[in-house]
Amino acid sequence: MSEPQSEENKDLNRLWHSACQGNKPALDELVSLFRERFSVILRLRERDLPDCGMEDVLQDTLLEIVEAANRGREDILDIFRYARGILNHKIEDYYRNRARDRNRFASDTEKALEGAAHLNVEDEFASRMDTKQIVEAIERLIRGGELSKFCAERLLALIECGDEKEVKRRILARWPKLSSGAYDTRKNRCKEEMRPWLMNLGGKRTE
Repeated sequence: MSEPQSEENKDLNRLWHSACQGNKPALDELVSLFRERFSVILRLRERDLPDCGMEDVLQDTLLEIVEAANRGREDILDIFRYARGILNHKIEDYYRNRARDRNRFASDTEKALEGAAHLNVEDEFASRMDTKQIVEAIERLIRGGELSKFCAERLLALIECGDEKEVKRRILARWPKLSSGAYDTRKNRCKEEMRPWLMNLGGKRTE
């Protein structure tokens, strides 16, 4: 036996039925109400969801509500419960897609870096690259046409997520012997400096 509806939900359902019959002001009011309510829910529950992610979830949820109304789905008994179910589904989609993008990033980045020539950074500092140096190196690769903007954005996003070591590992594993005019004279010293650092990160040994 279904629970009795509150007056608020009865009003929501009346608004929903009106929207399903093509009443645009009713649909606009409904969307506005859900945007306000779901914004509060997201901020309370999904504390690690960035503002852009929150907006994506809201937009996707509201779009499905609008599409359902346009299809005339008047058989929904409790519009709030129905809409909240969509919201939960979109939250799960967001986190699932983010995890999939991280996995795809790893593959795409490896492919993009594979054909690049050399990083224009001083070799003796390669094993001690900080965030600023990594970002500058990525920007030079973009300007030189060696790295796509798509993959560069994911490298930068990975740094923002706090995984700077992984970005360094990828760059140094791809270019274990960074090329510059003075590299040959410093090769042995650089190699010895970089080897323990790379091994600590699970990178490749330089021979």
